[in-house]
Amino acid sequence: MTEEQAMAQETMTRVLDRPTVAAAFFAAVDAYGDRTAVRQHGSERSLSFAEWAEGASELAAGLHAVGVRPRQPVALLLDNDVDFPVADMGAVILGAVPFSLYNTAPVTQILENIDNSEAPVVIAGARYASVARELVGLRPEIVETLVIVPADGVEVDPAGAVPGEIGLAEIVERGRDTAFDAREGASIVAGEDLVTLVYTSGTTGPPKGVQYRHDSVMFMLRSFRERLGLSPEGRVVAYLPMAHIAERLLGYYMGMAYGATQTLLPEMPRLAEALREVRPTRFFGVPRIYEKLLVAAEASAARAAGPDGVAALEALLDERMPWIAENGPLEDPQAGVPNAARVAFDAAREEIGLDQAEWLIMSGAPCPAALLLRFHALGLRVNEFYGGSESISGTSNPPGAMKLGTAGTALPGVELRLADDGEVLLRGPNITPGYLKDPERTAEAIDPDGWLHTGDVGVLDADGYVKIVDRKKDIIINSAGKNMSPTNIESAIKLGAPLVAQVVCVGDARPYNVALLVLDADVLRSFADRHGLAGATPAELADDPVVRAELERIVAAGNGRLSRVEQIKRFGVVPAEWTPGGEELTATGKLKRRSVVALYADDIDALYAPAHTPTGGAR
Repeated sequence: MTEEQAMAQETMTRVLDRPTVAAAFFAAVDAYGDRTAVRQHGSERSLSFAEWAEGASELAAGLHAVGVRPRQPVALLLDNDVDFPVADMGAVILGAVPFSLYNTAPVTQILENIDNSEAPVVIAGARYASVARELVGLRPEIVETLVIVPADGVEVDPAGAVPGEIGLAEIVERGRDTAFDAREGASIVAGEDLVTLVYTSGTTGPPKGVQYRHDSVMFMLRSFRERLGLSPEGRVVAYLPMAHIAERLLGYYMGMAYGATQTLLPEMPRLAEALREVRPTRFFGVPRIYEKLLVAAEASAARAAGPDGVAALEALLDERMPWIAENGPLEDPQAGVPNAARVAFDAAREEIGLDQAEWLIMSGAPCPAALLLRFHALGLRVNEFYGGSESISGTSNPPGAMKLGTAGTALPGVELRLADDGEVLLRGPNITPGYLKDPERTAEAIDPDGWLHTGDVGVLDADGYVKIVDRKKDIIINSAGKNMSPTNIESAIKLGAPLVAQVVCVGDARPYNVALLVLDADVLRSFADRHGLAGATPAELADDPVVRAELERIVAAGNGRLSRVEQIKRFGVVPAEWTPGGEELTATGKLKRRSVVALYADDIDALYAPAHTPTGGAR
């Protein structure tokens, strides 16, 4: 290690040793100063650490001027843009509790968050002014102040202003008339104080406000560093909603504390473009994100190398994947790439944009083994993590001792054990103190000894590596009493089938398993072009015999990987792609299984009808 690297590590240690996020922020500002802290993708907007502190301090004073006090919640209805870190950290250094609202959620759902939090202030981007005004109109007894943040090209009708509405410039101006000192405010924030809230999707009842303490977040940042050996500085693309703890921790808080430059991405569909531009040194994604990146990479390889090059690349990957499954990650992925595959290999890695990452994290859902192995065969060492809203994160694979197909071992300082029925239990400083104003559901999740009952079923090997099998409540028990994992079944069907974006297996209390298949819009278009079906709508393609035959082939191949009782006997095709944040998927792309089963109940019943004539949304 050079002297410069040693100094950088020492600086990061000083930041991470702070007891709160508020204190760590000012330590990072003092350490990193003029370095670019945040920049907005597709825009010239950026802030250095010093400029971030200036803006956050001004807003903190303004919030203090309108009556916000420590431990009070502040709701944020903002995009992933430069305004977010200013607003969020402004509330943090005041000692308040900023939390993000999903900006794609319906007003009725956002209203549940406002009712639970009783946030007296909402800070909203100009493009969400009408939604924010509706919230104030519905809850004037709760929301006393609405701060509108201007946005380029967005006009806000002044005639629609609601009581208590002010602009960003006005609240900053009010702050200048107070004696509030931001550093002093940050210094009195305690480790046990809340730093943020994250609301669950509410698919099993009203959304739960998961609470996060300052000391829990700082513990996780230190634990990650100890496990992963993370280096200071670097580059991060923050693309998931800040209403999700994974983005807040792995992108936002970690980026601040480690001195990284965060590229904030307001438009998630531009993720692939942002990754190629930024070449991040750290990246987190759910399996579906990685799947889409891989599809784009394979298309790029085909354009660059043609059929012969692609065939050579496929041969290389087919050779490597079984070896990696048996022996673990390659030490030098660049070694042994034949000349015939080199152009395609390099094009695929270039397209994905993750070739400079020191670590890659996949979490949020069980990962198909073939997907993980394919990334490793391309030399991209994806590390599976396990965690959830209530635990932030609980496990990861040690970089030097990865067991692919597992979520690794408990992070330093975290305890893990399995209950008698296989449920994963976690305990440690990472665990939430509970759900806001909801002691009943808190007691259901966290027992008197402090163990979080995750609801996930897992298996542990002799070395303490955990493999997540499924959600406890999602396990299928068919009418003959056979227990099955729908996730395993779905992964078997999707394996090597980029045409299929989602598989939902149903079979609980039924005589056999059926599935709903959702097609990937981009892959479907390419498939249609190759088979002379260009111009057909997704609904038409879902009924097309050529598409249907390909899906029959995919399901048959998947069934070949399953036991007889697990196999899919019938399937229906959903013609419209499901989008994150909708009724079927969470904002991070995870399946809302119960919601899907309820929404598509008629289609599922039709798959069990003797004549099998699917109706409604699925075909």
